Formats: sequence, structure tokens, C-alpha cells
Amino acid sequence: MKPATTEKPSKLEHTVIDRQDRFTLETCMAIVLSVVVPTRNERENIGPLIQRLEAALSDLPCELIFVDDSDDETPGVIRGLRSSLPVRVIERQGEERRGGLATAVVAGIERARGEYVCVLDADLQHPPERVVTLLHQAQRTGADMVVATRYGAGGDLDGLGGWARQAASHLCKWLAQALLLDRVRTVTDPLGGFFLVRRALVHDVALRPMGYRTAMEILARARPAKVVEVPYELSPRQAGRSKASLRQGLVFLLHLFRLLREVPQAGRAWKFAFVGALGALVNLGLLFLLSATAGLPRGAAWLPAVEASVLHNFIWHQTFTWRDRREAGAGAWLRRATTFHLSVAGTVAINGTLFGLLSIVGAPLILAGLAGIAGAAVFNFVVGDRWVFKPLRAGKQPLGA
Repeated sequence: MKPATTEKPSKLEHTVIDRQDRFTLETCMAIVLSVVVPTRNERENIGPLIQRLEAALSDLPCELIFVDDSDDETPGVIRGLRSSLPVRVIERQGEERRGGLATAVVAGIERARGEYVCVLDADLQHPPERVVTLLHQAQRTGADMVVATRYGAGGDLDGLGGWARQAASHLCKWLAQALLLDRVRTVTDPLGGFFLVRRALVHDVALRPMGYRTAMEILARARPAKVVEVPYELSPRQAGRSKASLRQGLVFLLHLFRLLREVPQAGRAWKFAFVGALGALVNLGLLFLLSATAGLPRGAAWLPAVEASVLHNFIWHQTFTWRDRREAGAGAWLRRATTFHLSVAGTVAINGTLFGLLSIVGAPLILAGLAGIAGAAVFNFVVGDRWVFKPLRAGKQPLGA
């Protein structure tokens, strides 16, 4: 995985292995599963967690990686426990802790050696016994990512607490799905911290999560080709205190907007609509200036106003909405500008056709107008995505990559 920063591995990384287990190079190469557990002041939960993971994973070639930001004895407790599984503890200090749980998960994934990486919390709200189910689902279906869901059939989030926290969880989930669209929209629980991913999927992806939403980060940036879900019941916290807070809610919103800004395919339809709205303002503003201020007849003012808005939209779609598909060279720019103008002509035709047909059958004026606009917008987006700004051919790098 491409590092998100130039941070060097911590000097405080330790390997804790049962004395009877020979952790050879061949064993490392054969690891199927790496279990990454971010910890912060979870000393009471570590013993039961490792015990339950041992029982669940006893027949698997796997490793446990604890990434610790604790101010208590959690890392010492981990190192003091004898385990039949290979265990590593990565203690982070000072600036290494910046970003909290999210960057701890990324640090664990970067150190993982298994074919698959499973992430779960240390507070026992994520049932360790379900780790094997996630792995088997990935192997059986060929999925790049398996998400444990509290919302699907068979899932339950009663362990989250009262109605207020459950309502906040639903709201954040719907907001992420509505804004980011793409892969995030297809998952019922994109904000959970319990998931499994094929390590090769994120090998060359620069992950920059914030807060607790690493699964959302991977879905948006790595775009797994196949995602499956496994239901689970969120258990009540056994010990310690929850890290959730109003501040974490604000961090979630910042994370959403970072993904919208940095990931081209995230919320592409909303970016398209935003550019279209700006283009309408350009059209109306120039039409007013040329007609009301410069004194041109309306017919003479209309054409340059339309052309200005078309060029405005094309430039912004090229550099914003579909910036991951830009091609270098004046020829490519001219070819796409021409096809964009043709698509706009098609958009006008669709708008007029729908408006005319609905008017003939007696539909109200506003309804006919809105239907024409909606149909034209859908047509324009689909044609833009599939034809004007179609994906680049395999092996061809986009401009600025």
C-alpha cells in the first residue's frame, strides 16, 4: 500500500510469539490472514479478545497486529499474555498518533503480511468469532472486500446504546451513501469498523482516513470490484469508555468533504449537478448583461450566452467532474469539446421532446417543464460519462497523474 505520509515505522514495534511457535520466514510467507486491532486504553478487554481470537483462528495461518496509542498498561498487557498465535504490538508515540484510530488502522495494514487483512475494534463490540466468517466469504465469493454489517438482515446495532446514538449512526450512513455514491452507496454499513479486505487491493492506494471511518475510505479510494456483506450483532461495550463524541461527528463531515474533493468518482453526479447550476448562472448573467445592459436584441444575446455556459460547463467537467479522465494534448481537448457540444444538442432535443409530448397529453406546464429538464440532465450525465469523458484506455495515464 502506498504510504499516505513519509512516516517511518515506529522503533517501538515488538513481536510477541509463544516460545513453542517457530515463526520462520516460510511461516510469514504462508500467512493467510492478518488481524489488525487498533487499541487505546483497552487493558481490560485485551485478555478476553485474544482468548476468543485464539479459539476462532486456531486452525488458520494468521497473525495479530495491535496498533497501540494507549496511555495505560494496554501494550504491557498484550506482551504479557502467552498466545498460540503470532502477536505483534506497534506502539505509537507523539506525532505518530496523529489521526487516531484511522491512521492506526492504516499503520496496521501497512505492516500486515497476510493475503487478507481483517480490522476490528478491541472493545469486544465486534464479535471475534465472525472474523472467520468474513474470511470464508471472501474466499468463497472472490470478493475484494467483506463488510460486517449491523443493518443488513440478521444484523443488529442495539449495542450502540440509546436511540440518539442509533439515530446519529443512521443519519451519518445515509449522508455518506447519498453524497459519495459509487461503491459506498452499495454497502449497507459503510461506516463500520469491522471489515476484511484483500491486501493487494490497497497495496498502491494512498489512504488518508479521518476519525473512525476506514471502511468508507477504502470503498471510496480503492473501489473494490466486488463487495459482500456479513451480518453481525453489535455487542455492548464490555469495559472502558466509548471514544465517540461530537468532535468525532465533525471529523466525519470533514472526512466526507475530503473524499468529495480528492476522489474524482466520489459523488460524481453531485459534481455534475453543481457545475450545471453554475453554468445556468453564467447563461442568465451574460444574457442579462448583453440584453439589458449592452442593448442587444434578445435573439442576438441568447446565442453567445448559451455558448459561454456550454464552454464553462465543458471546462469545469474536464477539470473537476471527470478530472481523472483528462487527456493531454490540444487534439484531445478539441475532440472532447466537439463531442460535448454534440451532447448538448442531444440534451436540448431530449428536453424539447419530453416537454412537447407531455404538453400534448395535457400535463401541467410546470410538470412538463420539470420532466424535460430532468430527462435532459440524465441524458447529459450518461452521455458525458460514457462518451464525452469516457474512461481512458487501459495503460493510458490521465493528464496530471
